[in-house]
Amino acid sequence: MERTFAERLQDAMRQRGFKQVDLVREADKYGVKLGKSHMSQYVSGKTVPRAEILRFLANCLQVDADWLLTGEGDSRMVEGNTIHNVGEKNTARKAEDGESAEGKIEGKVSRKGSTQNRVKSGGSIMREFMKSSKLDNVLYDVR
Repeated sequence: MERTFAERLQDAMRQRGFKQVDLVREADKYGVKLGKSHMSQYVSGKTVPRAEILRFLANCLQVDADWLLTGEGDSRMVEGNTIHNVGEKNTARKAEDGESAEGKIEGKVSRKGSTQNRVKSGGSIMREFMKSSKLDNVLYDVR
């Protein structure tokens, strides 16, 4: 049976001795937007993180981002990845098919927030929720 993203995340957290709140605090420390509810959804398997958050989690937990997302490859972190370069693209390691974890997420999930946004994780299909753009051009009456 293939393990899910949530199971791999829980294992990595357990091995490093991290709780959800520890990762939220680390994210705040480095200016990464990660809330308690987001972390809870990742751990419970309801959603998977976007590429930037995936890289941050992988770096914090010292595991490979591709392994964390797909379970493929080695779980050990690639040399040169640190929390400090989370904002940079993770090009140190490519998956066997030549696509990074970031590309796998962004390639499978469009940025429009439609109901077609789906990422396969461990055999089940999960939606990734994005910010809605419906109200971007709405003017509000502030009387």
